[in-house]
Amino acid sequence: MLLRTIFLLLVFITIISSDTFYGNWKNKMKTFKTKTKDKITEQIQEKSQCPIAWQYFAASCYWKFPIKRSWSEARNECSRFRADLVVIDSDNEFDYIAKNITDLREDFYVGFHYYNDSWSWINGRALSDYTYYTEEDLCEDRLPIEPRHRSCGILDRARRGRLCMNVDVCDRKLNFICEKVVDRCSSLNDICGKHGRCINTDDGQFRCECHFLFGGNRCRSISREGSQVIMAAIFVFTAFIIPIIFRSIYRILKRKLNRSSTIYGKLHSLNN
Repeated sequence: MLLRTIFLLLVFITIISSDTFYGNWKNKMKTFKTKTKDKITEQIQEKSQCPIAWQYFAASCYWKFPIKRSWSEARNECSRFRADLVVIDSDNEFDYIAKNITDLREDFYVGFHYYNDSWSWINGRALSDYTYYTEEDLCEDRLPIEPRHRSCGILDRARRGRLCMNVDVCDRKLNFICEKVVDRCSSLNDICGKHGRCINTDDGQFRCECHFLFGGNRCRSISREGSQVIMAAIFVFTAFIIPIIFRSIYRILKRKLNRSSTIYGKLHSLNN
């Protein structure tokens, strides 16, 4: 009897263990399939968003042009693809460009220049706004305060085994790197707030599609139509609730009046 009980217990444990193992294996396979599907979908989206021969990284497409142009001519070439000279927003982007796009034997134009008495990127942000780069990323200890003719940004040939940021005369013919932003929304971190949805546009910019009642460039204010809807709702609510309130007050007063009349009638009867 004891051996039979032990045998049945072992069979039960084996079945439970098998079910647990199968369940874990099934969950792992489901997770693997989901991740694989998401990865394939992401790769398809990346390739469909970028023009042929361009490379995708972090919501942008990049291309190292094989032709040589001046800095302004390079911007014109990029604009043909609704792109512009690359703006390096992070250390990861700098490393990606250095490893995957640039050729260490050549210099390349990038999208910063001396404008309005300061060094800035072509998106309007000052070079000093970016804190990701160090002095090692600059070919010199600092960019020239008064650049004179050397007023356009380049990625210079390697020093100590890597590229560095430098400046050159803008008329020099160099290769260049274009950047086409294809998912501006992903890099703007809820730019449209909780009352809107960010939508990428064909020109590499974005627009905010506001939810019901909200408007403005960033969906942070009540729209004109929203104000009208709110006022109409208040009017309808007021028109509906006021008669109810008056009827309730009337019924209360009527009951009190009837009660007073009844009491008065009884008192009058007693006096008689």
